[in-house]
Amino acid sequence: ANLLGADLSEANLSGANLSGADLSWANLSGADLSQANLSRANLSLANLSQADLSGANLLGADLSEANLSGANLSRANLSEANLLQANLLGADLSGAILPGFQIPQEGALVVWKKLRHDVLAKLLIPIEAPRTGSLVGRKCRAAYAEVLLLENLTGSVTEGVSQRDAAFCYVQGQRVTPAAYDPDPREECLPGIHFFLSKEEAQAYE
Repeated sequence: ANLLGADLSEANLSGANLSGADLSWANLSGADLSQANLSRANLSLANLSQADLSGANLLGADLSEANLSGANLSRANLSEANLLQANLLGADLSGAILPGFQIPQEGALVVWKKLRHDVLAKLLIPIEAPRTGSLVGRKCRAAYAEVLLLENLTGSVTEGVSQRDAAFCYVQGQRVTPAAYDPDPREECLPGIHFFLSKEEAQAYE
């Protein structure tokens, strides 16, 4: 089905088979999509705020930039779904099958972060440090980190400054600990030490 841009707000689509349907840009706010089959459906940029998607099959669905704020996604199958830049603020993910995080949850990690003035920080996330990978982006965060190396375009440096907080410094050989850490995977920009898994992604970050 091609439902691109359709207004299906408040519609009752409970149990419907919309597998592979194009619902991009559609308005589905408040719609009942519980138990619906939406596998591989294109829901990019769709408005699904407050929609009931409990138990829905969203395997491999494209939900990039979709508005899922306040949506009920409890028990939904989101494995392989694309949630890049989706709005999951207030969404209920209890019991949902989530896409695999792009970040290992066990062991120490060596990661990268971009600081002010194009300084790159090579960080160690210790084994015991809580960390999370966001469902909606590639940027990750941890409760704290050890500064292994700092470098800019001309070579190594001893100190760097956070892009968001000029008073928060990174010093080679020292631990950095933010005032707070939030493990909620529904949002990308929450308190914590933010980082990328690859140096290339950190360099490209603006």
